[in-house]
Amino acid sequence: MFSPALKPSPLEPRPDRGRVVVVTGASAGVGRAVALRFAEAGDLLGLIARDADALEDVRREALGKGASKVAVASADVADPHQVFAAAEALEA
Repeated sequence: MFSPALKPSPLEPRPDRGRVVVVTGASAGVGRAVALRFAEAGDLLGLIARDADALEDVRREALGKGASKVAVASADVADPHQVFAAAEALEA
């Protein structure tokens, strides 16, 4: 039987690297603001949006704000095949 007390919560920062956070719509608006807030906390980010150029801008800004690591993947979240491809790209 699995004991939840033995596994750290993914919502709690780890002392060695922070949380792992994936944000969709990260190239603009609320998604961008959310991504940059997690970056300030030193978290590892996976950013997904349709606009690859804007994603690259947010990636650079997030690293400048303290993100441990930032990976980006261009995808339209309305297309499940693109979402799965983006998830695989972020895991790599």
